[in-house]
Amino acid sequence: MPAKIRTASTLVARFLERASTTGASVPNPFLPQKNPHTGRWHAPQYSLRRQKELVKQARADGVLGLLPPGPKARREDGAGVGLDPKSTAAAKALPVLQWEGEPAPRSTTGIRSAQRRFKGHKWEREQKERAEFVAKRMATMGERIAEMRAAKMQERTKTRPSLPF
Repeated sequence: MPAKIRTASTLVARFLERASTTGASVPNPFLPQKNPHTGRWHAPQYSLRRQKELVKQARADGVLGLLPPGPKARREDGAGVGLDPKSTAAAKALPVLQWEGEPAPRSTTGIRSAQRRFKGHKWEREQKERAEFVAKRMATMGERIAEMRAAKMQERTKTRPSLPF
């Protein structure tokens, strides 16, 4: 059986038909939910990979504003704020929902805050310093060779026996 090909419109339409109530506040399926009775957390209904697919397709269809804000679709990117003015008439017929919950703000501290710097290999990190060191040593190479040869000659003459036999 061939794999079912999912188009942009079917992905977003299937998502939006699940939450078809208008005006009422709907739990955000992109965020983890806490069970009020047990106090335990449930994973989001859509994984980060599926969220990314939905956001990509909704952006292509011009209906990103209908998706809830989540880790892959932030409110500042246009998620959860309604429709774009350039969206189609069919998209305008879809319900605009009030989503419960907001994704946690992006961290401003720690390793995840800024773009992760490339660590590289140790030889790559030390390459600049080593190149400077080698250049400095090469500049004085003639003097050092002369010193070494003189020291070697002096050692030879010192250890040479005075008698030829």
